Amino acid sequence: MAGNGTLAMGVLGLAVACAAVVAQPAPVREKPTGVAPTQPEGRPVQPTAPPAGQRPAAVDSARALEQAMKIMNRSMKNLEANIDKADQKEANLADISQMQSACVGAKRMKPSNIKDPSEKGQEAYRRSHITLLKMLIELEEQVLDGKTAEAKATLGKIKSHKDAAHKEFEKDEPQAPAVR
Repeated sequence: MAGNGTLAMGVLGLAVACAAVVAQPAPVREKPTGVAPTQPEGRPVQPTAPPAGQRPAAVDSARALEQAMKIMNRSMKNLEANIDKADQKEANLADISQMQSACVGAKRMKPSNIKDPSEKGQEAYRRSHITLLKMLIELEEQVLDGKTAEAKATLGKIKSHKDAAHKEFEKDEPQAPAVR
Protein backbone atom coordinates (compact mmCIF):
# COMPACT_ATOMS: atom_id res chain seq x y z
CA MET A 1 0.00 0.00 0.00
CA ALA A 2 2.99 2.28 0.51
CA GLY A 3 3.31 2.40 -3.28
CA ASN A 4 -0.20 3.88 -3.63
CA GLY A 5 0.62 6.60 -1.07
CA THR A 6 3.79 7.48 -2.95
CA LEU A 7 1.85 7.60 -6.20
CA ALA A 8 -0.81 9.83 -4.62
CA MET A 9 1.88 12.22 -3.29
CA GLY A 10 3.53 12.29 -6.74
CA VAL A 11 0.24 13.09 -8.46
CA LEU A 12 -0.55 15.75 -5.85
CA GLY A 13 2.89 17.28 -6.31
CA LEU A 14 2.47 17.31 -10.08
CA ALA A 15 -0.97 18.94 -9.74
CA VAL A 16 0.45 21.65 -7.45
CA ALA A 17 3.33 22.30 -9.86
CA CYS A 18 0.95 22.56 -12.83
CA ALA A 19 -1.34 24.90 -10.92
CA ALA A 20 1.63 27.12 -10.08
CA VAL A 21 2.66 27.33 -13.73
CA VAL A 22 -0.88 28.04 -14.91
CA ALA A 23 -1.37 30.69 -12.23
CA GLN A 24 1.64 32.70 -13.42
CA PRO A 25 0.76 35.59 -15.71
CA ALA A 26 1.99 35.33 -19.27
CA PRO A 27 4.85 37.68 -20.11
CA VAL A 28 3.76 40.91 -21.76
CA ARG A 29 5.37 41.38 -25.13
CA GLU A 30 5.45 44.66 -26.92
CA LYS A 31 4.21 44.53 -30.48
CA PRO A 32 6.75 45.96 -32.90
CA THR A 33 5.53 49.13 -34.53
CA GLY A 34 5.05 49.15 -38.25
CA VAL A 35 4.12 45.47 -38.37
CA ALA A 36 0.62 44.30 -39.19
CA PRO A 37 -1.35 42.89 -36.24
CA THR A 38 -1.87 39.14 -36.27
CA GLN A 39 -4.62 36.77 -35.32
CA PRO A 40 -3.91 34.10 -32.68
CA GLU A 41 -3.03 31.62 -35.42
CA GLY A 42 -0.26 34.00 -36.53
CA ARG A 43 -1.91 34.97 -39.81
CA PRO A 44 -2.18 38.68 -40.62
CA VAL A 45 -5.51 40.31 -39.90
CA GLN A 46 -7.38 40.85 -43.13
CA PRO A 47 -7.73 44.54 -43.92
CA THR A 48 -11.22 45.97 -44.03
CA ALA A 49 -12.53 49.04 -45.81
CA PRO A 50 -12.00 52.17 -43.74
CA PRO A 51 -15.09 53.80 -42.26
CA ALA A 52 -16.39 56.88 -44.05
CA GLY A 53 -14.18 59.91 -43.54
CA GLN A 54 -10.97 57.93 -42.91
CA ARG A 55 -7.88 57.60 -45.07
CA PRO A 56 -7.94 55.15 -47.95
CA ALA A 57 -5.90 51.98 -47.51
CA ALA A 58 -3.20 53.17 -49.94
CA VAL A 59 -2.33 56.08 -47.65
CA ASP A 60 -2.27 53.82 -44.59
CA SER A 61 -0.14 51.29 -46.47
CA ALA A 62 2.30 54.00 -47.52
CA ARG A 63 2.53 55.19 -43.91
CA ALA A 64 3.05 51.63 -42.65
CA LEU A 65 5.83 51.14 -45.19
CA GLU A 66 7.41 54.46 -44.20
CA GLN A 67 7.21 53.42 -40.53
CA ALA A 68 8.87 50.07 -41.28
CA MET A 69 11.67 51.83 -43.16
CA LYS A 70 12.19 54.27 -40.27
CA ILE A 71 12.47 51.38 -37.82
CA MET A 72 15.07 49.70 -40.03
CA ASN A 73 17.03 52.94 -40.46
CA ARG A 74 17.03 53.70 -36.72
CA SER A 75 18.12 50.16 -35.85
CA MET A 76 20.80 50.26 -38.55
CA LYS A 77 22.28 53.46 -37.07
CA ASN A 78 22.32 51.88 -33.60
CA LEU A 79 24.04 48.76 -34.96
CA GLU A 80 26.63 50.79 -36.85
CA ALA A 81 27.53 52.56 -33.60
CA ASN A 82 27.50 49.49 -31.34
CA ILE A 83 28.14 46.30 -33.33
CA ASP A 84 31.72 45.99 -32.08
CA LYS A 85 30.87 46.59 -28.40
CA ALA A 86 30.60 43.35 -26.43
CA ASP A 87 28.59 45.03 -23.65
CA GLN A 88 25.91 45.99 -26.23
CA LYS A 89 25.18 42.41 -27.35
CA GLU A 90 21.58 42.36 -26.04
CA ALA A 91 20.83 45.81 -27.44
CA ASN A 92 22.30 44.75 -30.80
CA LEU A 93 20.17 41.61 -30.82
CA ALA A 94 17.10 43.71 -30.02
CA ASP A 95 17.89 46.07 -32.92
CA ILE A 96 18.40 43.12 -35.26
CA SER A 97 15.03 41.67 -34.18
CA GLN A 98 13.33 45.02 -34.81
CA MET A 99 14.89 45.16 -38.26
CA GLN A 100 13.75 41.61 -39.00
CA SER A 101 10.18 42.39 -37.93
CA ALA A 102 10.07 45.61 -39.94
CA CYS A 103 11.58 43.80 -42.94
CA VAL A 104 8.91 41.08 -42.79
CA GLY A 105 6.22 43.77 -42.56
CA ALA A 106 7.64 45.69 -45.51
CA LYS A 107 8.07 42.49 -47.53
CA ARG A 108 4.34 41.76 -47.29
CA MET A 109 3.41 45.18 -48.67
CA LYS A 110 2.88 46.01 -52.31
CA PRO A 111 3.92 49.64 -52.61
CA SER A 112 2.47 51.53 -55.53
CA ASN A 113 5.10 54.25 -55.33
CA ILE A 114 8.05 52.20 -56.65
CA LYS A 115 9.59 52.74 -60.10
CA ASP A 116 7.95 49.60 -61.50
CA PRO A 117 4.63 48.93 -59.72
CA SER A 118 3.84 46.03 -62.09
CA GLU A 119 3.66 42.45 -60.85
CA LYS A 120 7.28 41.93 -61.94
CA GLY A 121 8.39 45.03 -60.00
CA GLN A 122 6.45 43.92 -56.92
CA GLU A 123 8.12 40.51 -57.07
CA ALA A 124 11.56 42.11 -57.33
CA TYR A 125 10.70 44.30 -54.32
CA ARG A 126 9.67 41.23 -52.31
CA ARG A 127 12.79 39.29 -53.32
CA SER A 128 14.94 42.21 -52.25
CA HIS A 129 13.41 42.01 -48.76
CA ILE A 130 13.93 38.24 -48.68
CA THR A 131 17.63 38.84 -49.39
CA LEU A 132 17.76 41.45 -46.63
CA LEU A 133 16.05 39.11 -44.19
CA LYS A 134 18.61 36.38 -44.91
CA MET A 135 21.43 38.84 -44.21
CA LEU A 136 19.75 39.92 -40.96
CA ILE A 137 19.51 36.30 -39.81
CA GLU A 138 23.20 35.82 -40.65
CA LEU A 139 24.00 38.98 -38.67
CA GLU A 140 22.01 37.72 -35.70
CA GLU A 141 23.93 34.43 -35.67
CA GLN A 142 27.24 36.29 -35.84
CA VAL A 143 26.31 38.55 -32.92
CA LEU A 144 25.13 35.56 -30.90
CA ASP A 145 28.45 33.78 -31.61
CA GLY A 146 30.52 36.87 -30.74
CA LYS A 147 31.96 37.06 -34.27
CA THR A 148 32.43 40.82 -34.33
CA ALA A 149 34.54 41.09 -37.49
CA GLU A 150 32.06 38.99 -39.47
CA ALA A 151 29.14 40.97 -38.03
CA LYS A 152 30.74 44.26 -39.11
CA ALA A 153 31.26 42.86 -42.61
CA THR A 154 27.65 41.65 -42.81
CA LEU A 155 26.44 45.04 -41.61
CA GLY A 156 28.42 46.59 -44.48
CA LYS A 157 26.71 44.20 -46.92
CA ILE A 158 23.32 45.17 -45.49
CA LYS A 159 24.10 48.87 -45.98
CA SER A 160 25.21 48.23 -49.58
CA HIS A 161 22.03 46.21 -50.20
CA LYS A 162 19.94 49.06 -48.80
CA ASP A 163 21.63 51.62 -51.06
CA ALA A 164 21.21 49.40 -54.15
CA ALA A 165 17.56 48.62 -53.33
CA HIS A 166 16.72 52.28 -52.84
CA LYS A 167 18.35 53.08 -56.19
CA GLU A 168 16.40 50.25 -57.85
CA PHE A 169 12.97 50.90 -56.34
CA GLU A 170 12.65 54.57 -55.35
CA LYS A 171 11.13 56.83 -57.94
CA ASP A 172 13.39 59.66 -59.01
CA GLU A 173 12.12 62.85 -57.45
CA PRO A 174 12.05 65.78 -59.84
CA GLN A 175 14.70 68.33 -58.90
CA ALA A 176 13.48 71.82 -58.10
CA PRO A 177 15.23 74.48 -60.13
CA ALA A 178 18.03 76.19 -58.25
CA VAL A 179 17.08 79.59 -56.85
CA ARG A 180 19.72 82.27 -57.13
